Amino acid sequence: MQRPSSRAPILRIDLAYPLRQLALIRALIRALVLGLALVSLCAAGPLQAQTGPGQGQGGPSDNGGTGRGAGPELRRFGTQPEYIAIGPPAEAPAVVATLQAAGATLVRIRNYPALGLVAHVFVLPPGFSAETARQQLQGVAPGTGFDQHQLYGYAAGSPRLYAGGLVLGNRSGACPVPGGVTIGMIDGPVAAGHPALQGVALRVESLLDKGEGPAGADHGTAVAALMVGRDASGALAGFAPGARLHAVSVFTGRGGDERADVERIAAGLNRLLALDTRGVDMSLAGPANPA
Repeated sequence: MQRPSSRAPILRIDLAYPLRQLALIRALIRALVLGLALVSLCAAGPLQAQTGPGQGQGGPSDNGGTGRGAGPELRRFGTQPEYIAIGPPAEAPAVVATLQAAGATLVRIRNYPALGLVAHVFVLPPGFSAETARQQLQGVAPGTGFDQHQLYGYAAGSPRLYAGGLVLGNRSGACPVPGGVTIGMIDGPVAAGHPALQGVALRVESLLDKGEGPAGADHGTAVAALMVGRDASGALAGFAPGARLHAVSVFTGRGGDERADVERIAAGLNRLLALDTRGVDMSLAGPANPA
């Protein structure tokens, strides 16, 4: 697999549970400059926790779970759970042949050209586990990750400190960014008309399929305000004022049941990388996923 260019985005992921095992994230990390997103855009002091327009006065947050019981939530093909393989295109024929020989059914393919990856979604036959599939793929597709096609929720909890000492050094407050710099977020819909986002260079794009209902805009709007919000009082001021924000919506559902799957989160990363976005923020909660 070719390494991403040196202008690949710096990636910050707000996760209650690690997603670092995702193959698509591993592909980006090889090209990252170590540090938080935007560390290359301003000088290296404590940054105060910020609140934004969210559900209640607590504002946006990133330390919660999916709010469900034990076991991961899975995307389903009809009534059957889906499984997803993500890896380099060169390994795709071996992945498909190996799993189909074991009785798996290929239900969907999604390409991520900017990431140099491709996703294959399968339904497995009875008695054929994800662990067995991984073992069979190790020899023929070592660069491909495979696991259940899990669903992820919004990170939730109280506002956090953003390790400001690593970003702002002895300074306090925000990190002004040149107007030509674009940063990105992968989240839910954003209410572009919110007062904190007035005058912000904001582009909102949905990656939902036709007929899918979008999630509510509370969480996405709160995260957007934390990033680029404008507020003279400081209550809704963003961390990177002046930056352009490209917000990619990948969450569907309503009433506390908003979810995004691995396939669409990867599509969001692919989209932002293709646009040469310089920083990506994701505020997600969910289990680790080897894919």
